[in-house]
Amino acid sequence: MLQSKLFDSRGEAEERAAAWGAERQILAETNDKHQSSVASLERENDLLRARIQSLSSSGGGDSADGLDGSGSSSGGFSAAAQLKTLAGEADELRNDNARLHKEVLARERSLEAAAKSLAEQGRSNAVQVGALQAEAARLHKDLEKRSSPAEVEALRAQLKALRRLEFNAQEDEDDIDDKGGGGGGGGP
Repeated sequence: MLQSKLFDSRGEAEERAAAWGAERQILAETNDKHQSSVASLERENDLLRARIQSLSSSGGGDSADGLDGSGSSSGGFSAAAQLKTLAGEADELRNDNARLHKEVLARERSLEAAAKSLAEQGRSNAVQVGALQAEAARLHKDLEKRSSPAEVEALRAQLKALRRLEFNAQEDEDDIDDKGGGGGGGGP
């Protein structure tokens, strides 16, 4: 029974470890995907910044000289609209980047908490296994001290033989008392 508990405890610990490993693998893959997504968004953000910078440096010259004959600055207006659009896209990318970064951090914290929980469970299981092994060793020693079933049967047989001898000896004494008492009372 103790060995089955020990076996069950080991089996449960192995199942927990396997489940933890699978969960850890899934979280690691998800973390890698998010990190690659964050890196991609950062590259795209950098490209947009470069485009904004190039448009603003070329757009600044156009806005001063970009007046056509009608007095409107159609080239400057187009560059300003593009600049505004690109700035909006860059803001969206920054927001996405920040959101994904927060998700990665939250998942890392969750992974650390799960690792701590699993480590604590592992320590608890190790203590249980140690206690069960100590109990098994104690029981084995206890069994070694006890007589074997063959020895017990031999002792029982000897006890039966001694009882038979004692019973026969008592019958003989009773017979002697009966014969000696009857003959002594009938004498001179």
